[in-house]
Amino acid sequence: MGARVIPSLETAGYAVTEAFPVPRSVSDITPQVQEILLTIEQWREERQCDRILLFYNHPLSLVSR
Repeated sequence: MGARVIPSLETAGYAVTEAFPVPRSVSDITPQVQEILLTIEQWREERQCDRILLFYNHPLSLVSR
């Protein structure tokens, strides 16, 4: 998710085949996760993918910026 990390991944030699938009609200998170899981399953079946890397962020503290 998110387009900001794509250039760094490509520079590191990873092929980015799909990027997912960041959910706009909390209620959009579940549908977004469902879409990601369906896409992964499709890749496993159609492309015979045996390795898929997912990157995600989590806050280091509860202090807002």
